[in-house]
Amino acid sequence: MAGRRTRPRPQQPPRRRTRSATGDPYGDGRTGGRPRRRLLPPAPGGDAVDRRRRVRLRLAHIDVLDRLSGLQFAAGRYPRCADLCRRLIDEDPCREDAHRRLMRCHCRQGRPHLALLQFRACVRVLATDLRVRPDPETVDLYHSIRRHERV
Repeated sequence: MAGRRTRPRPQQPPRRRTRSATGDPYGDGRTGGRPRRRLLPPAPGGDAVDRRRRVRLRLAHIDVLDRLSGLQFAAGRYPRCADLCRRLIDEDPCREDAHRRLMRCHCRQGRPHLALLQFRACVRVLATDLRVRPDPETVDLYHSIRRHERV
């Protein structure tokens, strides 16, 4: 049709590339559009009792996240478990057991490449924050994933 005018297509915004293993799409510490939430805002007075209370609450929060993620994993709810593991890792990046559980979740969802990326993120965090190598259990899990074994 010679005289037909077509409308220009609307411009689609560019898609963001995410770094799924760490949940950090920007590479600068922000967690995938999800703000890093702390259990309580900082105390204005800096009272020692408030600080102890905050530490206790933070540790209880971490413990609840760990228990919930274990229950979700045992029930076979891998996407929910992975979300809880990411939240746990956001709170305490050096929790190697949370990294392992997240790696298993990725494998059970058919995404072993994300599990391998999570292993790299775990190794990087342990090396920079604690200057240690990962546990042999974590390394064995990594090798099992590389061999395409069921984990």
